[in-house]
Amino acid sequence: LNTLLHALLDCRSPLPDLLAVCRDAGIPANAGTYNILMRAAAASGSLEHTRRLFDEMLRLGIAPTVDTFGTIVAALCDAGHLEEAFKVKDAMVRQHEVSPNAHVYASLVKGLCQRGEVDAAVRLKDEMAGKPELLQNSAVYGALVRALFRAGRKGEVDGLLEEMKGRGIVPHRDRVVYNAMIAGFCEDERDPSAAFAVLDEMQK
Repeated sequence: LNTLLHALLDCRSPLPDLLAVCRDAGIPANAGTYNILMRAAAASGSLEHTRRLFDEMLRLGIAPTVDTFGTIVAALCDAGHLEEAFKVKDAMVRQHEVSPNAHVYASLVKGLCQRGEVDAAVRLKDEMAGKPELLQNSAVYGALVRALFRAGRKGEVDGLLEEMKGRGIVPHRDRVVYNAMIAGFCEDERDPSAAFAVLDEMQK
């Protein structure tokens, strides 16, 4: 059932279709089932339905996983409900004994950066440093680089890049950080020559 739901989600089938499949299958749902349904609800922009599915999951006694919380936090951040997203992060540890993963932190960092709260985003990145494996995700650094450019703090970007290198993170593997720098030089600094220099560095 979950494999079928995954396929439907990949094909962008609407949430009602996924719910109908679950109803007609007559197979008890597990955490994986609800995670897929919640991702479908979040993808459709229905934060309320995402919440309802989570509440239903708890009522049925199905323990949420780190992916469950990752979906909720990302949906809340996308909707601009950062305070609620941080409450979910705290609750997953205190009430459910589930540790946040890189995806949860990346969503929160991106949310803070989009709101322009760069210092708070940097503090959250520093909190992640207590678990080095969390910072292997360059999405966090990409969001911070872009936010620093937007805030007129380009001078701090070099320090961030050095920190990445010190942690053994190679920016060019998924292009996230380089793309953030190119966007910063093009859109914020209006410095196309610097942007092309970054592009040359990527190619090298």
